[in-house]
Amino acid sequence: PLLVPEAITLPEGRFARFTHKPCLLLRSPIFKKGRPDDFDKAHPIVLDMKPAGSGDEDYRQVPLENSTYIDLEHHGPCRLIHDLPLFRVEVRTRNQTMNDVSAAGRPTLT
Repeated sequence: PLLVPEAITLPEGRFARFTHKPCLLLRSPIFKKGRPDDFDKAHPIVLDMKPAGSGDEDYRQVPLENSTYIDLEHHGPCRLIHDLPLFRVEVRTRNQTMNDVSAAGRPTLT
């Protein structure tokens, strides 16, 4: 199984252009880029999100344009999910073919 992404607090003074709408910063070693030039290209790991407390059939893939890669000092590889339509979510990771899926992260407020 894949590692569960961990929600972390947005660093002070970072990501100001995204904070006017719901957003979520996730940390996980599996977000690490395969090659240095892979900045925000399609990644083999996909993020799925659902309303907190709902069933597995409610998971929806987070579009790539709503996810930004950042390698933060003290945290390592992270993804910022922005412009979220929900305020309380559960997030999981999976590979693109969906044959390897993580458990859901803890319900998180965005």
